[in-house]
Amino acid sequence: MHTASAAPSTGTINVAFIMSGFEDQDFQSEHNQDYFEGIAFNSSDSMRDYFDEVSGSALNIEGEVFGPYTLDGNAAEYSSGSDFVRDSVEIADEDIYYPNFDAVVAIHSGPGGESTGDSNDIWSAHWPSITINTDDEDENGDDHVVRRITQVPEYQESSGERNPLGVWCHEFGHELGLPDFYDTDGSSEGAGNWAVMAAGSWGNNGETPVYFSAFSRYWLGWEEPILIEDDVINFVIEPVSEGGKIYKLPIPGNFTGSKQYFLLENRQQTKYDTYIPGEGLLIWHIDEEIMDSKWNSNTVNNDEEHKGMDLEEADGDDDLDSKANRGDDGDPYTSGSFSKDTYPNSLAYNDTESGWKIENIEVDGDNIVVDIKFLSKPHAIADADDAVVTEGEALQFYGDESWDEDGEIVNYTWDFGDGRYNYTINPIHAFIENGEYNVTLTVRDNNGLEDIYLLTIFVNKPPIANVTISSYTVMLGESITFDATDSYDLDGEIEFYYWNFDDGRTSNQMLKEHTYSDSGIFNVSLKLIDNLNDISTTYYTIEIINLLPKVDFIVTPANGNTLTLFEFIDSSIDADGEIEEWLWNFGDGNSSNEMNPTHYFAFPGYYNITLTLKDDQNGLNSSKITMYVENSPPNPNINIEEGLIIGNNEWKIPINRDIRIDGGVSTDKDNTILTYQWKYESNLFYGKYLDLLFTEGEHEIELTVTDPKGANTTETFNLVGTNVPILNLNYGEINLVINQNVEITSDYNWGEINLYHWKVYESNTSDLDLIYDEINVNISKILSFSEYGNYKLVVSGRSSDSNLWTEDVESTITVYSKPTAYFEADDEINEGTWVSFNGSKSTGLGLTYTWTLDGSSLGSNNPIISTYIDSGGYHLMNLTVEQTPVGIAYYELEIYLNSKPTGVLKTTPSIPRVGEDFELYLNAFDVETDANIEYLNIKIIDNEGKERAELEYSNEGANFNLVFEIEYAGQIMLNYSLIDDSGNRNQSLSAIDVVGWADIYVSDMKITGSKEKGSKHKIETILTNYNETYNKTNYNGNTAIGYYELFIDSELVHTSYFTILPKQSESFMFEWVATANYHEFEVKTYVSENEINKDNNNYAQSEIFESERKSGFLPSISLLFSIIIIVTITAMSRSKPN
Repeated sequence: MHTASAAPSTGTINVAFIMSGFEDQDFQSEHNQDYFEGIAFNSSDSMRDYFDEVSGSALNIEGEVFGPYTLDGNAAEYSSGSDFVRDSVEIADEDIYYPNFDAVVAIHSGPGGESTGDSNDIWSAHWPSITINTDDEDENGDDHVVRRITQVPEYQESSGERNPLGVWCHEFGHELGLPDFYDTDGSSEGAGNWAVMAAGSWGNNGETPVYFSAFSRYWLGWEEPILIEDDVINFVIEPVSEGGKIYKLPIPGNFTGSKQYFLLENRQQTKYDTYIPGEGLLIWHIDEEIMDSKWNSNTVNNDEEHKGMDLEEADGDDDLDSKANRGDDGDPYTSGSFSKDTYPNSLAYNDTESGWKIENIEVDGDNIVVDIKFLSKPHAIADADDAVVTEGEALQFYGDESWDEDGEIVNYTWDFGDGRYNYTINPIHAFIENGEYNVTLTVRDNNGLEDIYLLTIFVNKPPIANVTISSYTVMLGESITFDATDSYDLDGEIEFYYWNFDDGRTSNQMLKEHTYSDSGIFNVSLKLIDNLNDISTTYYTIEIINLLPKVDFIVTPANGNTLTLFEFIDSSIDADGEIEEWLWNFGDGNSSNEMNPTHYFAFPGYYNITLTLKDDQNGLNSSKITMYVENSPPNPNINIEEGLIIGNNEWKIPINRDIRIDGGVSTDKDNTILTYQWKYESNLFYGKYLDLLFTEGEHEIELTVTDPKGANTTETFNLVGTNVPILNLNYGEINLVINQNVEITSDYNWGEINLYHWKVYESNTSDLDLIYDEINVNISKILSFSEYGNYKLVVSGRSSDSNLWTEDVESTITVYSKPTAYFEADDEINEGTWVSFNGSKSTGLGLTYTWTLDGSSLGSNNPIISTYIDSGGYHLMNLTVEQTPVGIAYYELEIYLNSKPTGVLKTTPSIPRVGEDFELYLNAFDVETDANIEYLNIKIIDNEGKERAELEYSNEGANFNLVFEIEYAGQIMLNYSLIDDSGNRNQSLSAIDVVGWADIYVSDMKITGSKEKGSKHKIETILTNYNETYNKTNYNGNTAIGYYELFIDSELVHTSYFTILPKQSESFMFEWVATANYHEFEVKTYVSENEINKDNNNYAQSEIFESERKSGFLPSISLLFSIIIIVTITAMSRSKPN
């Protein structure tokens, strides 16, 4: 069964193992040639050991490990395609003479992608049809070509790093020509953990692969299944891991050349099968036609309903098909059976019977013991209604309980032993002569197998009855003698007599005297049974006569009308028994079963009264009399729907509204057509109804009712007019939409209301249809309607004082369909464009439109709008429509605008300074596509606005970098345009300030005070960070940080620290008590950094302070002259002019 395109599966084969690492991923230091030679060739836990064991030493793996080599590129670059095996063969070509090897396996560094799930890792695979040229020549001098190759990992990630032996053996199974036996489309588990070519390669987390399946070992030529052709009982199947065999059951069982069959193997958790999911008998259902058609496409187990190799899961859970697991201990058979009637069953894939059943499965140590049967014979079962019959008696025979477990019965043959036969399932047969007969039933099934069943039937002459009866007709209570003493049996003896008198009593005496307790016709039978249990039965008719009861009764009272209750009294007697049933017929369609009933008659007239009696013998007798029932007068009564009965003929009614009084509730026992006359305040009114408006107080109304025969009755009714509150609703009319809730609230003008009656009518037609009716204590009601249309709400309330209901108050409700909001937008939208939105498909009456974009109103009431959107990415547009007169709807749509390209501008330093190097970096990118710098314009402007330089760049790609020295203070203007692959542009203008240096000087010193000795003076020093005198073109300031010192007469008296922003000033105060005479004041400033010009940092000033004067004086001319000189010196003592 092995194919030429695969490596040899028997004998010794040489395998070249190539270790190939990558520039970014070497083999682990301990994973050298010796390590992989151990996995391949060690005496245990190796490929050589595994294939030696599972093949029964039919296959021996030899070979050599080469490498490691380092391929050009990173591991992720080889994660797909065949480049890895091609480059591995090429890089090792100088070291390997490939014609010496039957197979080539490339080992890549790192984990297998099948264990990590990472798409950047290399997945293990076998390349069954590949062309890789080598530099080698074969024995014929032809260039050698590697036409199949396997790639496997250095290790597996399965609960930690694991030896990759399992996946090596799995992929080498492909090298030997096998397909995958898992479901390659992932919808099921295929053979699961029971086969190394499915998930069994992951035994012990991939370090201990399980056995190849029975079919794989058979296909590879390692084992030849033993063909089962006949029944075997107590058949012992040994574990395959201990040298046990595979057994083959063809489907159907009598077609040994069938391509569909069962394979049986005993799998136990020993050796390389230690990590299978369970132990016991595995039954594989093989269909080689599926194998042949799907082998090359590697889909043999993809169809869960018809696999090429299907494991019959003993527990019937079908976990492998449903992906519930990859196998469990319920899959092997350890007990029970496997047949056409079990689940799973032994049927072929087309649901025809295979003929096989495996029964009495049991475990004996590691062995499995079974009974295997095929095509069992039918089972004949025969029966009859009786074993003993009389001559000529028809006897029913039954063969329908015969059965065949693996086929069907096609023929029934009955041999009755009297020379006659029958071929039906359940025949009827009569034996003509007495005697003993052996009856046989032979059944034959569709396979030609037969079975026989034997019945013994005794045929007897029946006994003969000779009976004498004293009388066949007697009166109830008289006795009858039944005599059977002269009866006889010609071929035996009568052993049993059985009389049945048909009254529930029997006797086994030959001579019996019997008295009946009931009258009637009785069918008496005598059954005679002889010594062979043959029975003869004879019948006799006996009549028992009963005396009927005598009927008599009276009616009281003797006369009356339709209002009279008549009593009917029975006085009948029964001479020979008891009266048990009475049936009175009153002649008006009514009846009674009482002994002494009472009855009203609805109408006047003559009635025939009949009494029928039944006695204890079911004897019937009757008697009839005629009586007359007179007419009765009517009974006047009224009903006031809005009123309340407060006593006999007394009503409470609301005032100041129309009240209808209904006389139609008046009754007449024997008439339905009545006339009505009303009297109120001396006025007469006629008709069933009286409509009046009442005031507060008592009102008397008189009603006279007359029937068609002239009988009449008058009743007087007292009506008490009562004031009732007036009810109001918060809505007289309201507009709603479908399913909108509205709360209707009621109030009233005075008093208290303790109950409310809420009614809702549908008013879409001329008639009002009541759809809601409820009485409760709620002052309000929440309503909603599921259908559009017109409705009316009617509400009334019950007064707590009078219990009268208020007059109905109504609210008209119109329900509209809900509006719908919907709009459509442009399909492709770019950032910074006008976007159109079309909401004209919104539905509703008189709609108004409100548009909002990202939560901001667009201020439009039009169904179609356009708006400018200047930012890319996702935006949320909302349309709210309001319907006239009611209803609101919303629709939101998230739109995406193709973004303009974005620039990342970096300048170093962020605030450049004159004389420093300035670096500019510009990067263009786009969130959807690639972006480029279309152009860049750089202008240098000094702080007087004069352009000093201009630079132009275009088509600079996605990145641009420039470094130059700053020569002028002022601004650098950057104007650039970016463009993406979709043609979207983004233009930007940036201005970067170029700063100069800090320049602190003392802009002023003020000494305030009396200039007299002993008085306090304030010395104010003003520092300014900007000296326009020194630099106009390369200065625009820098924060000055430092301190200043105040000296008086060269003595330091005060120090203060400052932080002064560019072009800003700061004032410092110091208090000083003056002494007399001339004093010099000096300020020195110190800037910690960023100051170049320090020539103007100091300032000096002098003042003269007088001694304390007691009175004024005029100074001399010489003194005045001295002051002038000092002042002049003071004015000239700055270190440098401003």
